[in-house]
Amino acid sequence: MDRCKIEYKEYPNTVQICNPFAHKYPPYSEDTKFHLGLNYKKQVYHCFKTGIAGKLGAIIKSILKVNNIHIEDLQLDDLEQLSDVKEESKPEVNKEEKIKLPDNCYQVELVNGSTTNNIFREYLISRGITHQQIAINKFYYCVSGYYAMRIIIPYYIKGQLVYWTARDITNTKPLKYLYPQNTVKTKFIYNYDNCSRGRVFVCEGQFNALVVNGVALGGKDLSLDQCKLIRELLPNKVTVALDQDISGRQATLKVCNLLSDYFENVEYLELPESTRLDFSDIGYEKAIEWIKNYTKKYNRDNALESKVKFGLE
Repeated sequence: MDRCKIEYKEYPNTVQICNPFAHKYPPYSEDTKFHLGLNYKKQVYHCFKTGIAGKLGAIIKSILKVNNIHIEDLQLDDLEQLSDVKEESKPEVNKEEKIKLPDNCYQVELVNGSTTNNIFREYLISRGITHQQIAINKFYYCVSGYYAMRIIIPYYIKGQLVYWTARDITNTKPLKYLYPQNTVKTKFIYNYDNCSRGRVFVCEGQFNALVVNGVALGGKDLSLDQCKLIRELLPNKVTVALDQDISGRQATLKVCNLLSDYFENVEYLELPESTRLDFSDIGYEKAIEWIKNYTKKYNRDNALESKVKFGLE
């Protein structure tokens, strides 16, 4: 990294850099927050912004090319550090392999069990998740290893595990979320199997989605794959309820614009300025009250009004 004059953050066995290729993958924006992790012990890489992952040698080769450095010009100690940098294989984003939960994880049980189980169960309850949802959605947790003190939130599509998110519950780790390698989160939506039909709520985070029994994008952007999954739910109305910061309000209008190509009845939640959207903090009844009072039908006039009101681009 020093040879390429790339700014980085160093952790045990891993270096984090800004992904120079983030703009080529959903959500198609630059990475400025060191989302690309290079694990030189396991010889793999994983981008926590785009979800792309693969063998370390392939991404290192691409980084060298971007910085106009030829492998032949590197010193011997450089090559020893990179190990398999000469490997010709390209980064493989989506391998046709079955997604598995992390090793050594345990399902969160409703009954009083170990102290650790109870900590994770109470964490879920504190985030507005009901006992019934804990039982249906099958949350897991890890107590040791790479995913220690993280709640594992599985994604199921038609009963099959397709993805998961590992969220830090201590709020002390450098990365709040970790994801499985060799797949991308923009291919899936959370709560596909159990969400309400008819009116479908599209949220940003998984916990918000569960409070209103909607689906979560896992971020502020909507991909075509996710849009197709929402279409499979056959909704008669789609209500977009993303976070209400500036970037969330901007993303809301972009998501609505894409959804309007597929659905006639698209709405969006627009809370008063400086109001924080977190259904998991306020609970179901207050969330429904907000939705009733602050939902607008998406059309060109309303979108323009919202842009002017909040100074959006």
